[in-house]
Amino acid sequence: MLKIEKFLPQHLDEVIEISAEQFGVHGWQADLIKEELQKENHFAFVAVDGGKVLAFVFVMKTFGEKGEDFNILNIATKKGFENRGIATKLLSFLEQYAKTGGIFHLWLEVRENNQNAITFYKNMGFKLDYVRKNYYANGDNALVMSKDIVKD
Repeated sequence: MLKIEKFLPQHLDEVIEISAEQFGVHGWQADLIKEELQKENHFAFVAVDGGKVLAFVFVMKTFGEKGEDFNILNIATKKGFENRGIATKLLSFLEQYAKTGGIFHLWLEVRENNQNAITFYKNMGFKLDYVRKNYYANGDNALVMSKDIVKD
């Protein structure tokens, strides 16, 4: 049974493995993950089934034009488990978590050529805000996308 849990140190190796599978050389390494989670207002959740991490999301609480919001820094699903609704459940959990904390705006950056991710985000209700030219080290553009969460 799939459960969403707060990231704990014992999840680190599996998260690194998923990051490497999905992002290759651009994947987050252990030092970066540890550093991110030590920063104020940074946190992560994992989707776990049978004791195995199947997906993760890293988030930073920021203050933007709409007040406090969540910036989704990184989200990925383990290879072989894509298209099973795991990332959808993880992101839906994050939205509910945001609401309970009075956060009603999510945003993220995604590589312009990552069509699978862009389609996923659009299906989750994210809209394109603007393009950041040459954002990534290799010169790729980033699409900045956001979603307003409906208050109950």
